[in-house]
Order: sequence, then C-alpha cells, then structure tokens
Amino acid sequence: MADNSPIWSSGASSCASPGTPPEIRTSPPRTPSPRNETPSRRSSVDQDDHAASQSTSEFGVQHDGLAVPDRPSYLLKDSPVGKKTYHNSATFASVQEPLIQNRRRDIRLSMSDKIIIIPYDEFMATFIPPPADEAEPSERFADLDFTAIKTKPENAMYDPLTQAFNQDWLIPNDVAVATPSKPDPSVKSKQKIDGGLYRRQDAPEPMSETRWSAIELSIECKTLDIQQDPLDETKLDTPEADSKLRQDVLGQIMCYAVLVFDEQWRTHHFTLLILGGKARIFRWDRSGVVATPKFDYIEEPWKLGSFLWRFARMTPAQRGHDTSVTRVLPQSAHHKLMLAHAETPAESDDGTIVGEHARLKFKDSLEGGALWCLKVDDKECGTRYFLVGKPQFKAKGLAGRATRTYIAVDTEGKAGEFVYLKDAWRVAHNRIEQEGNILKKLNDDSNGGPVEFVPTLRCHGDVDDQVTVSQDIWRRMHPEAKPEECPLKTHRHYRLVVNEVGIPMREFRSVRELVACLAACMRAHGQAYRRKGLIHRDISAGNVLIYPRQTVVNGKTLELRGGLLTDWELAKSVHDDDDAPRQPDRTGTWQFMSASALQKLDKRILVPDDMESFFHVLLYFAIRYVTHNCLDVGDFMDSYFDGYHRYDGTFYGGEKKLLAMRLGKVTTPLGYLLVFFFPRSNPPLQPQITGSENVASHASTREVHDQADVSAGDGNANQSDEARCQDVEEDLREDSTLDTKERSTGSSQQPAASQPPSSRHAPAPLQRHPLNELLAEYLSYLRAYYSLYVPMEQKELEDFRNDQNAGSPTMQSAVIREETVDDKAEDPDFADFLRKDSVAKTPRVATHSIEISEAEKARLAVLAEKLADPEVMECLLMTHVEALPRAPDRVPDQLPPDYRPDNEPTLQSKRTRETARLETQEPASKRSRSMR
Repeated sequence: MADNSPIWSSGASSCASPGTPPEIRTSPPRTPSPRNETPSRRSSVDQDDHAASQSTSEFGVQHDGLAVPDRPSYLLKDSPVGKKTYHNSATFASVQEPLIQNRRRDIRLSMSDKIIIIPYDEFMATFIPPPADEAEPSERFADLDFTAIKTKPENAMYDPLTQAFNQDWLIPNDVAVATPSKPDPSVKSKQKIDGGLYRRQDAPEPMSETRWSAIELSIECKTLDIQQDPLDETKLDTPEADSKLRQDVLGQIMCYAVLVFDEQWRTHHFTLLILGGKARIFRWDRSGVVATPKFDYIEEPWKLGSFLWRFARMTPAQRGHDTSVTRVLPQSAHHKLMLAHAETPAESDDGTIVGEHARLKFKDSLEGGALWCLKVDDKECGTRYFLVGKPQFKAKGLAGRATRTYIAVDTEGKAGEFVYLKDAWRVAHNRIEQEGNILKKLNDDSNGGPVEFVPTLRCHGDVDDQVTVSQDIWRRMHPEAKPEECPLKTHRHYRLVVNEVGIPMREFRSVRELVACLAACMRAHGQAYRRKGLIHRDISAGNVLIYPRQTVVNGKTLELRGGLLTDWELAKSVHDDDDAPRQPDRTGTWQFMSASALQKLDKRILVPDDMESFFHVLLYFAIRYVTHNCLDVGDFMDSYFDGYHRYDGTFYGGEKKLLAMRLGKVTTPLGYLLVFFFPRSNPPLQPQITGSENVASHASTREVHDQADVSAGDGNANQSDEARCQDVEEDLREDSTLDTKERSTGSSQQPAASQPPSSRHAPAPLQRHPLNELLAEYLSYLRAYYSLYVPMEQKELEDFRNDQNAGSPTMQSAVIREETVDDKAEDPDFADFLRKDSVAKTPRVATHSIEISEAEKARLAVLAEKLADPEVMECLLMTHVEALPRAPDRVPDQLPPDYRPDNEPTLQSKRTRETARLETQEPASKRSRSMR
C-alpha cells in the first residue's frame, strides 16, 4: 500500500513526475470525512488559470505581476485596522474573541466592493464546464420538478430539496444531506448550515451534524426571494443590499464560506442559495466573490439541473480543492516519520537536549486532526515535501493573504530537525517581491555578510498555477476602468520554508528577555538597512519572535532565547525612489504603525517609523504582561492601539498614540502617567543600578512623573502623578491586591475590610520597574522627532498648546555610565552575549516647547537623529538591559478575555456599513480619492 493513498476516488488522473516519491504519487486530494479521524482545521486556498504580465525584480528574478491597484473606491480600506494583526481570533488588539453576530458583520464589511454579478451563462462557461467525455442531457433538465422545494416554513424545504437533488443520473457520486439542526462539534463557533452536497463516502446522516471538513457544495435555504436576497442587482457597482435582514443573510453565507476555507485545503468554493422559488450561485476565492443573477428554478429548472449535473462531474481542482496537498494516512512511512520526530528529543554533540520547544509544539499539532504532506516547488532546489499537522497560526477572513503557519518535518531533513512553513496567498502585484527572494538576499554574503537574527531560507515557491480570478472578472465587467481602479487584489498561492522555529514573543519570561529580544530585532533591522538596502516596514507584535539559539559555553551547550525578526514580505528597497504605493493599503499593521503614518495615507515608511513601531510593540507587551497602574487594560488598548478618527470620509490614527509621541508620555484612561512596577509576588532579585547614578536616574523619573499633566475634569489638577500613583496603590490595597491570575480574568479577592482581622496583612509597597526609564528615554527621541519633522495641523496645534498650558512634562537629562559585559557570569543569558556588540551611546532627553529656538532645534536634532539609526536604538535598549532583573517578572495576561469596547468595532473599520455610505450617486471607482 502506498504511504499516502488517494483521498479522492474519481475525477482527475493521478500522474506524477518521475522524481516524485512513490508515497506522493496519489490522486488529487479532498478533505476527508471525520468518520474515523477528527478533522483538522485548515484555512483554504484558491486556484484558477490566469495570464499575468512578467516583470523583473531588483533581485533579477522574473515573476508574475500586475499593475498596482489605486487606493480602493470604498472607505473600508482606509479604516483603523488592517488585515494583518497579532491576534489569531480578532482583528482588534483590545478584543480577543468577537461574538458570532459581530463576526458575520465583520466578514461582510471586509468583502465590501468585492462582489461581482455576471450572467448565468457566463458563470457556467467560466466556472462550471461540462465534462469532455459525457454529453449533457438537456432534455432531462427540462423535465426536472423542483416545485415542492418552494414552501414555508423553512424547515419544510429540506426534505423536498434533498429528494429532488438525490437522483443517480443527476449526482451519481454525491448526496445532498440536510444538516440544519446540529453544529459540527469540531468547530469552535458551533455554526451549522441547512445542507450541502457531500461525497457519498463522507456524508453525514440526514438531519445530523454539519461536516465542514467534507462539504463539497454549501446549500442555504431561505423562504423569501426578495426580503432575504443578499444582493441588489439594480446596484451595478456595489450590489450588496441595503436592508439589515438582507445584509445579515450575506454575512451568514460568507461566514459559512470562511468555515469551508478554514476546515479544508481549498482554492475556491461554491454556495447554492435557495430563496423561496428563486436561487443564486456564488463562487468564493481569496480575492472576492462572483455570483449569478437570481433565477427562477421552477420556471427554468434546467438552470439548477445543469449546475448540479456539471458540478457532480467536475474534477477536485475544478471544485476548488488544492491538489498540491496529500493526506498522510496512519501507519504510512510518512506517519511513522512524523511520530518519530514527535517522540524523540534531539541531542547536541555533548548529549544536551535541544529544540524541545519545536518538538513539543509539533507533537501537539498531531493531536486531534488530519496529517498532511505539502509540496513546495523551488526553482533552484526542486520539489520538496513537508509533513504538517494542525497550524500554529491561521488568519481569519475570506479575502486576503489567508496566512497559515506550521511546524513541519522535511522529508529529506535530518533526524530530530524541525522547520517552519508558511502557506499564504501573496499579493501578486508589480514591485512586490516574493518573501523568499528577500530572505535569500538577507542570508547571502554580499555587502558585509548575512544579516543576523532573521530566518534562514530553506526553500520557497508559488503553488502550481493557483491564482485568484475574481479580479479578472471585475476587470472584464468594467472594461472602461483603469487597472489601478480595480478594488480586488490578485493573490497567488505561495509557500515558504525557513529553518528556525520561533516562539511567540508573548511567552517572554522577563522584561529583560523581552527588551533583549527586541534589541536583537533592531540589530537585524539595522543590518538589513545598511548591508542590503532593505527596510522592513511591518514591525508588529506578531513579527518579532523568540528563538532559542544553541551556544557552547565552557564546553557545554546552552540554548539562549534571543530575538528573530520575521515576515519580510512587505520589505522594500531603500533605493526604490518610486513613492507610489505597491498595493492599495497602508503598509503595516494598524496597531503598531507610527502615528505619523496613520495620519498620512501615502506616507513613505522610513527608519524612524519602524523604530517607533518597536516602541509600540514594547508597550503592547508591557501593558499586557507587566504590572502597572492602569486599571482598565482593555480601554487603554482600544484607544491607544485601535484608536482612530474620521475626517472627510477617511480614517486616520487615534489621538492617544499621536499625543504620546507629541508630549513624550503615555497616560492611562484616567489621565495618570502610565507607570510600571515589579509584581508584588516577585520583587526584584537583582538590584537596579547602584550609587549616585541610580539616585540621579530615579530622581529624573520622579521629576517626569511629578510634572505630568492631568486630564480635564479629574478634580486633582494640583496633585502630582507620584501622589496619584500612590493613591491608585492605596485603592488597590483597599480592594485587596489582585492576584496575578485573578487580574488576567478580571476577578478580585475579597475586600480586605471584610476579612477577619487575623487574615488582613498590608501588602508590601509596589516597587517601580526600571522599564520606566527605558520608555521615558525612548519617548524623548520620539518627541524630538515629532517636534522637528512631523508638522501639526492647525487644529492639532491648538489642542497641543492647550495641553501644554495645562502643564506639560519636562524631560530631564541623565547620563548613563558605559557598562562592560561580565563574560564570567554564572548564568549568562542572551542579553549578555548581545551586549558584547552594543556600544553605549550618549545623553538622553531634553525639553522643548512649540516655539523652538535655534539652539533647541539643534539639540532636538541630535535626539531625533538617534531614531533614524537602528544601531543607536539597539544600544539604547541594551544600555537599559543591565538595570533589568534576570528573574522572571512577567505576569499573566491582564487583558480580560471577554473585553468589549462600548461600541465594538467591525473588521478593518470602526463604523457600520450604513454610516460609511457616501451621499453620492457616482460609482465607487469614479469617486475622488478623499471620498474613498
């Protein structure tokens, strides 16, 4: 028996190249039924033929590319949150798990202006071709009787529908099954659909649970042909209906399509929507959706009959299955190889166990899901095969990159070796490089050698000819439109494999480790800039990882957890003088983009922008995992990271982030200066800098806190931040200090006043964390940069003057001594090794006002220049590392898992679709840029 047996019993041939291993030579795959094995959860992929123009990149590599679309003709793309975010489950930093009704609304909004209606005959000819070896029985289609389906209530439609569909001549190898009552137990959201077409061997029992991992054609039933029709054919440019009920239906079927993409290896998917006596057919891919006009299947039964007959005879690839993936069956050679890697720890030459983080996560990925073999076609090293289980990360949504990542085993790799595989639908536009080509340049020996602390490329390549086609349909339907006016992107399926298996940065053990890892990522950024002429442009919490590196110290192998800067797909050459955008979005991840980039749509991303993004990343992890005086973490993250404002129909960054850069301080929602402390349960084991410099440093910080301003209406305008922090501390004492575990869930202990006298113990005073000094100095550089190089709008200038008059902070300068590294430390960590190559740099911070003198400008220029040098910023972090304790001081996540903003935002937007509509009759592609 072959190692990987066919998981599709008919359709396409199972040919393979002569060099393909025997266990790979199987028929094209489809996702199996979970009868004998729990289905795995997978995002989907898309395939269709596409002719694209050729362009040559700066790396001398020819690749498919298309013209860069102009900024889309709708407001959604200029909204606060982009597609790329740190959370697996939500698009907003403050929301960890959105409600199902909000998720449906979010998906619908994300697909705005991505819906195309084409004539039925054109839809069938393009997507549902007849088989080449069988004549279509047109006369039998005319005799089909679907009249019994049109009935009320909805649950009375299911039996007539399945009976009408389940005729052997019509769908010989499939079966229509109604599943309206029971959700798929393997899907967390517990969503269910009215019915679907399944392969006979994979079909559930009638009226049983939906099987998203096996469904071939989604079928949803509604009783009303107008009130529940999600599309309005009278609106040619944006056919989405206006009524809430009709929009809810659209969001519902879109979420069902997302589930199919998530649970199967897909290139595209079809949905049949029954609307009383009418019907529509939808085709979804990673670019958009193409639909037929609404047709009367009772008066024109041949339309529904022809669709079902042809669909039942389509190949797996035509139905939308990714044929580059094969199933790994139990007891096969590949299955045994995966188990051996999962169960056998890897050892170094001296017998030290290494790489356990990768092995344990890989082992966990094999539980409760199907196992797969993925093909990667590399132009230089040929075809490679990688074995994976469940994904480590899976992006949400329908249209977009649909990134999924896996810990994988290379079938040609060493024993105990794991690699990291990224499966995504990259944007295939001109001037956008394949990420593998960028990594290849970062890894080569040119111009000073390889860049440190970046992934090492193993192989990469596009997946067959799998390219989205919805954008081509849009262009065909809008022949008068310019190419850049198309609101749909072209996405091409792509896989990348690197040697390093990282750990999410949120699993840092101490602030010292967090800062050292970010310093390593800054070094990678600086070396890429100086040696390779590349700037990253997407610094975010998800793109900085922890990577355990093996180092031999005194003859013993140690694993030092250091930093790794990943996801270089948006990197751009600094020698590219073309400021035109390469794709119709802001570049980067909304929560971590610089405040200046969020205020200017087409701003070119420079080194200071990325250095500012590192600050936001540091603050992001600190506010969640370090003790502080902010009592409402959700509100802080919503206003600072997800904040926005709208002007002239366009969305810009929020006020809180921008003010932090202008004023050089970060405040809590109540207006207090944000201050970090050591956790009470774990006071510092290692003292901070001692001696006079310690006193000066803390005195400087105290002066900063004392002079911080107070929000209007606080009632304590004359009270210093120092005193207010003490008041907060006293309040926490009176409420009984929250246990770190309880803080992560939002619960608290019994108030101290209600406890028996013998059980009341005054907690130890909170001790300030040296992280405060690092943030203050970092902010001084940012403040200087914004003072000189980011001009204010008139209204912002007035608000800023008012804020300054209320009492702005004055940043005092303090000098840090230059430290040397103790190479003989008993327990060296990654920071010790990184500091060897870091040089302490010069003075910190300075004062400024709006009216800047020439002397002050010169001093601010010195500070602002530091922000443009990644090496200087790395040294800033490493200088402060010495004051950070080696002992763990991380606390459990302080963001409540059930936090919801007062007005929970929508995907990529903080407004409803209704409020976003513009009062204009012009088609979207013809509106002025400011109105988009």
